[in-house]
Amino acid sequence: MKTTLEDDIQWTQTYLSKILPQGRDLIIKDPLQTDECRWFRAAIVNNIIDVRRCGPGCSIWKARQGRVTHEDMIPHDEFIVSKGIKRKARHLFEVTRDPNNRITFAREYLPHIAAYARLILALGYDQASSSFSLYRTFSRDLNFKKNGGSYETDAEFYDRGGGLYLHVEVKKDSKETEAVVNGLNSTGSLDGLNSTQLKELEYVLDLKPRYLWIVGPGSVDPEKYVYSVKVEGLEAKFERMGRLPLAP
Repeated sequence: MKTTLEDDIQWTQTYLSKILPQGRDLIIKDPLQTDECRWFRAAIVNNIIDVRRCGPGCSIWKARQGRVTHEDMIPHDEFIVSKGIKRKARHLFEVTRDPNNRITFAREYLPHIAAYARLILALGYDQASSSFSLYRTFSRDLNFKKNGGSYETDAEFYDRGGGLYLHVEVKKDSKETEAVVNGLNSTGSLDGLNSTQLKELEYVLDLKPRYLWIVGPGSVDPEKYVYSVKVEGLEAKFERMGRLPLAP
């Protein structure tokens, strides 16, 4: 049966509601977009990610125990990518620290998972040669970041030699996405960006990706902000592209 884009939004809302604890309402801060829901649904249906119940072996189980006092309050929201490098469990929901122990959707994961799935399912990127939410440490001092400091990348895809081919940087809403790309689109380089914009982008000096995709709700499909990247010392040049690069 062929589905409409509206069906994808409803499907996503229903799916997220079902993995919440019984009696809890689905809390989503920003409206769902059609493109992110389409590819989030595809990720679930095609097992790009494996969603399961958070259990005692989970890394954040103890943190949740202090705020979630009943077994039926634990969501079935833990997920891990089905293939890839250095896989680690993540969670689709967050438990607030207020007395009501509210459970809210981790909004950024929708475009994050959607963009990751689209690259694999539609564009032929190899999931086995990728990472999702990878923790790294800076290998040298940058403008703001220091050697040895930790940071996390949203998604990485590697070429056949192991080099970083495409780095995916995800934002939870269009406002955050635009804030990052506006300066980049006007300058085409790190030089000239204000300090806030530079802090958001200078990790490319350490990663040295061949391509960068900055994505959020509404820019998963079609893609809007794709750049080829050239790093020289503490400077990087960005050339905007009309489409995502072919899979390596």
